[in-house]
Amino acid sequence: MSDLGRENNVEKVKNFTPYGTDPEKDKMVKSGDWEDRLEMAKEGYGLDVLINDENGIVRVAVADQGYGLDVLINDEYWEVRTAVADQGYGLNTLINDKDWDVREAVAKQGYGLNILIKDKDQEVRAAVADQGYGLNILINDKYWEVRAAVADQGYGLNVLINDEHRCVRAAVARQGYGLNILVNDENWYVRAAVARQGYGLNVLINDEHRCVREAVLYYLKKNNLTLAEWCNQNNKEIDLKKLAYSPYPEARIVAIKSGYVYKENEIYIAPECKFTPYGTNTKKDKMVKSNYWEARLKIAKQGYGLDILVNDKDWGVREAVAEQGYGLDILVNDKHWCVRRAVADQGYGLDVLVNDKDSYIRAAVKNYLTSHNLTLEQWKSNQDLSKTDIINQAKNAINDGKIDIKNVANNIKSTKNVLNDSIDKTNKANEIKLFKLD
Repeated sequence: MSDLGRENNVEKVKNFTPYGTDPEKDKMVKSGDWEDRLEMAKEGYGLDVLINDENGIVRVAVADQGYGLDVLINDEYWEVRTAVADQGYGLNTLINDKDWDVREAVAKQGYGLNILIKDKDQEVRAAVADQGYGLNILINDKYWEVRAAVADQGYGLNVLINDEHRCVRAAVARQGYGLNILVNDENWYVRAAVARQGYGLNVLINDEHRCVREAVLYYLKKNNLTLAEWCNQNNKEIDLKKLAYSPYPEARIVAIKSGYVYKENEIYIAPECKFTPYGTNTKKDKMVKSNYWEARLKIAKQGYGLDILVNDKDWGVREAVAEQGYGLDILVNDKHWCVRRAVADQGYGLDVLVNDKDSYIRAAVKNYLTSHNLTLEQWKSNQDLSKTDIINQAKNAINDGKIDIKNVANNIKSTKNVLNDSIDKTNKANEIKLFKLD
């Protein structure tokens, strides 16, 4: 539609029932509570009265109905005039409005872009770029908001990839451009944008910034993938053991979901455990080594230094470590019943703890099984399945032709004992011949 055609736009009322039609609704139109009056405006009732309401939000709702635009175009509140512009009414007048929000709304209607491209406010010029207009000019705008809007249009990405502002480079990443460069960007905001594109996840899952790691988790969940499956699809290598012992819980979660099995001679860390090792933060290290158990307890509850505190002399600290899901294979044999109860509450070692000498522990096992609607045998079965999960994943991957059998053999050798136990329990001897384990 031409600009001239937009100037002659006529208001179109969406919903309108005049005041005086319904006594109950009339009371709400005259209510002293502005939320009642707003409800009526949104319903389209009594707009002939509410157009003069003292509350600007109510008048915005009237404009949203397309009612009285010829009056509301001159309203004192910019929110109301913006609502008028959103209706495509009076754009030839509102293009010169004193408030940039109103002029931005005009630009979003695609009106007067040849004028608004020179607007003094960057928000308006960004709205012009959003319309795909004048990108060859706006790419050089001094404000990042405008340049980011240009990038969102997919224009000049080879130039904007080197922009000084993180939001512009993130906009480039959203276009899927230069991800092999931006994956190493100095700013976490850009790296998170790369992760949301599904690029470099095997690297970004161990990123120092939490938001980047969470972006990886979001992408995997959204696409119903494990990190191992993503790596197979993208021909990338993955070190599950490194991820399983990462200080970042997000990395440990994807390692376990990808089939990593903690061996018996390694510390067991629950997938949801929030753990940062000792030696990472000087200030917190002092708390880990404090002579006061209260300080050590506080830091344990934060998930810091659990690799040291798992052997703390105070049972209350060790209990807090167990509650975090760390070192359960050690703490399951702790001398203090409160620690063992915390282990049971985590659903670990129930086959051992069910026969514990302490009745509180046995009750904790029962409570866990009841709350998860499991029998002890079902719980044991689930543990066996978790151990053999890596076998099944490898078999499926081989059958689908996704991975080379020799690579599977190399990756699987480290879990020899687990595999052999699983073979005995699942009676799948044919599968193990594929791996040629000694």
